[in-house]
Formats: sequence, structure tokens, C-alpha cells
Amino acid sequence: MKLYFRKYFAAMAVLAVIFTACSSLQDVDVETVNFSGEIFEFEKRFAYIDAEFTAAKGNSKIAQGFVKDIENAITNPGLQKAAVARLYALDGCVQLNLGRTVEARKFLASSESSYKGDLFASVLFHRLNPQKSLALNANISEKSPEKALLVLEEALDLYKNKSYLEAVARFDSAFILLNSFYRDAYGEIRDKCWELRSISSENFGEDLLTLQKISVMQMILISEKDTDLLYNYTGGKKMSDRELYTKIAGSGLLNPVSAPLSVENSISSDYLVNKLIASRYLWNLYNARKNTQHLAAKYSVQYKKSGRKSPVKDVELENPDFDAVLGCVEKEILNLDDGVNFNGKREISAVEFNESLKKLK
Repeated sequence: MKLYFRKYFAAMAVLAVIFTACSSLQDVDVETVNFSGEIFEFEKRFAYIDAEFTAAKGNSKIAQGFVKDIENAITNPGLQKAAVARLYALDGCVQLNLGRTVEARKFLASSESSYKGDLFASVLFHRLNPQKSLALNANISEKSPEKALLVLEEALDLYKNKSYLEAVARFDSAFILLNSFYRDAYGEIRDKCWELRSISSENFGEDLLTLQKISVMQMILISEKDTDLLYNYTGGKKMSDRELYTKIAGSGLLNPVSAPLSVENSISSDYLVNKLIASRYLWNLYNARKNTQHLAAKYSVQYKKSGRKSPVKDVELENPDFDAVLGCVEKEILNLDDGVNFNGKREISAVEFNESLKKLK
């Protein structure tokens, strides 16, 4: 079902981009030029380097090696002017990734003086002047790779501006028309946008849901900011983090129900949340919402009474979070990672926790 949805989403995104891109953005003149395999390889290398820097994982040494190779290639007297312009533009884009704005502007000027209308020169100009929109002119086919590259640039802009759902549409549209290495290079960013598509910037603090690991305090904050699940504990009152944590901890929401006297009762606000802790908190919230706290430990009671073993391979009956795990799995609040194991020690991201939290609503 998920694969079908993604394909449908991608197809719809293509239509959306085709009908809106040129009418809403400033036109630029870009000519289509066929380049040699050497230039193609530079473009391929650039895509991977650029994607890494966009994802804040750029390797300066690799980028500098790329710049050096380009500057050596430019000295070839046999290169056509359009190829030289392309290399200057690619060099400028990487210089900008390295934080060298002055050098990037110089390479843009060199590209434009060598040959007017290079696609990556337009990309570089846009990156140096992000307040100016970017789109192909009406003479370029909507289904051309040149058009798709600028749609990809739009996707990167949307990602940087945290418009994640729109970014996914642009990425999917661009990938359909571009060489497969673009999907390989930028696919991780696209997938990140998909994970973050449900973020509401109005409700959450800066970058809260982008976190790959969250503390108990952050888990509570996500619950408090985007749902009404904690209203009975806060009464809608604005509380400091310390007050909120004290209130929630004192309510028992962080206590295991299978072994309430366990030493694991004590969880500090800065403790990193794994699946077991998340299941404990979510199961307590679920039962509080349903007013079924008296049934919270029903699984362990039943299994002990019948002498059966745990149905979850890596969660023993004696585990203090046995009931929370079985309850969350049965209610599809959390899943078994591989259909057999819960993998309770795995730390979860803010997005994963928020998706589980929504299932309580």
C-alpha cells in the first residue's frame, strides 16, 4: 500500500509542478547543450557532494579535491566554451558549499563570460541571490532534464525552508526525468522530507521534530505542544519544563505497569527515549484516556495465569514494560521492527514518536 501511495503521489506531483512552475516563478534563459562524458562525470560528482552539504554532512576534503580536478580540466584548450562555462558554474556551487561566497561570485562571472545561458550558472546565481525565484523559460520542454534540474533546485529550496510536503512533490517530479544518480545522491534528503512532512511549525519549537534522538523531556513537550493528551495533567496551564516534567512524572505516566515497584521507575528528564520507554509512556497515556488504568497490566496477569511464554521474542514476561509493549503492539501504536522482535533498546526519533502519539488521538 505504501509503495502504491508513493507512486500515486509522485504522479500527481508531476502534474502539479508542470502546471504551476513556469507561471509562478521568474523565467531565465537556459540553452540545451550536449556535453562530453567528462563533463557528465563532473555533474555526477557534484550531485553527491552537493547533497552531502545540503544534508549538513559535507566532506570539505572531497569538495576541495573536486574543485582541484575541475580547475585542472578547465586548462584543456580543446574544451568548448559551453563546457568551460559549466565547469566554472559547478566550481562556484561547490565554493559556495564551502562557505567561499566571494570565490563563488568570481566563478559565476567567469561562467557567464565564457558562455551565456548555462543551467548551473543559473543555479549558482539563484543560490547567491536566494530572494530571486528561478524557472525555465517557456521555450524549454516541461519534460526536459533542464527543466527537471530546476525543479530539483526548487525541492532543495523547499527543504531548506522546511516546506517538507511540497519538497517531496518536487523531488519526485524531478527524479522521474533525471538520470538515476540524482535520486541516489538526493534521495536521502527526499526521504527525510517525507518523514518530516507532518511537522506543524506553528505548534513546535525550532527543529524539535527534526531530532533523531529525543529526551524524556522532549517526548513530553511533543505531547504537550501538538495534542490535548496532557490537558488533564496541566489544565491548559503554561508550565516551565521543570514544572511539566514534575507533573507528568508525579502522575505515574513514566512508571512501568507490569512491575510498578521496579527500580526502573525513576527516569530523569534528560534520559534518551528508546522504544521501551516510549511504550511505557504511550500505554499509560492510552489507559488514562480510556479510563482503563485498572486493565493496564492485563496481559502479564493473563500470561502468568496461563503459564504461557511471551509472544514477543525479545520481551520477556518478567520485563517491567511487558504490558506496555503488548498493548502498544496490539493497538498498533508501536510495531515489532521485524515482525518478531520489539527491539526495545532502539532509540527513536522525534518524528517516529510523534507518529505513534497521533495514534492515541
